[in-house]
Amino acid sequence: MIIEGERVLLTHVEKDDSVIVFKWFNDEETLDSIVGFRPCFTSEDALKWSSSASDFKTIKWIIRSKDSREPLGFTGLYNIDFVNRNAESAIVIGEKHFRGKGLAKEALTLVSNFSFDYLNLKIIYALIISSNEASLRLYKSIGFEEQGILCKRILRNANWLDLVYVALENKKGI
Repeated sequence: MIIEGERVLLTHVEKDDSVIVFKWFNDEETLDSIVGFRPCFTSEDALKWSSSASDFKTIKWIIRSKDSREPLGFTGLYNIDFVNRNAESAIVIGEKHFRGKGLAKEALTLVSNFSFDYLNLKIIYALIISSNEASLRLYKSIGFEEQGILCKRILRNANWLDLVYVALENKKGI
């Protein structure tokens, strides 16, 4: 399934996407600002990540420019819990020249709508490194609310960093 927005497309992750994923997850600036990936992300890791794009608990998309079809990042839902109707959201704009243009906001809005309208989830949430002000602004700009701080949960560059827990509730229905 391709999800189409005004300026972005969300396409399923393909095996061939492992090359660009490898590049993104080996960029020090990108790696320092996100949760869940570690230094030394190998080409084998990228291939495994790209090959296991979707299952019962995970859905991942490559974010592409609608005009050029160029991959600019990825987004996904992780730890999908259909019983309790929630999932963890993630987004990375790996191509730096696409940052700050509102494309992440559009992609995250598409994922949120898909979560609520298609998957019938009640809550989507994210864990954001407290120093990642751009991500905090992004999530809050579409209605995510800060619900807590997890103190000293991520070790980056010999420093323990806090995680901010943000969540968006589906106000439609039960």
